[in-house]
Amino acid sequence: MSKKIVLLLGSPNSKSRSTALAHEVVQHLTSAHYSVEQISIDDISEKALLRADFKDKSIQDLTRKIVEADGIITATPVYKASISAFLKSLIDVLPENALKGKTVLSVASGGSAAHLLAVDNALHPIISSLKAERFIPTVYATDSEIQKREDGSYHIESVELKTRLKQAATAIEQSFSSGLSAASETYHFRLALL
Repeated sequence: MSKKIVLLLGSPNSKSRSTALAHEVVQHLTSAHYSVEQISIDDISEKALLRADFKDKSIQDLTRKIVEADGIITATPVYKASISAFLKSLIDVLPENALKGKTVLSVASGGSAAHLLAVDNALHPIISSLKAERFIPTVYATDSEIQKREDGSYHIESVELKTRLKQAATAIEQSFSSGLSAASETYHFRLALL
């Protein structure tokens, strides 16, 4: 049975840099026969989200999809040294154990390398509180690493960035096959980079 992955797009713009990062990872996962379902701002009632209306069908559908998933990918632009408000609002309506036993990868884009740790500092504590067990190291890219097309969408030309995204997809696959908690390994890996 194929593993289910939910992609939470945190950008209000469907043609964003962070979406391009996420789609690169998704491309690798779908070619390896993983099922990936995307959730964006268009799929959720903004009114219900901001009011935390748990009876709203779009909120109930979001919760069901997250709970049933084996893995979660979050994609967010970094605004004011933090994650997007939309992504935070999505996470805020999830039940306490919504991410229990799940593998989580975060990809993010920002204006400069100065915001490299913004996702780790802002998002990972929240995700940990929802009982996520396996964190794949965050893939962060600066705006200059992602090129804009004529239609306004973005794509990635950097071989180095494509390699990091492919490695993240491979790490998700490996986390499913090992079934081991990679959380401590992730933090040891990050400390080694500092």
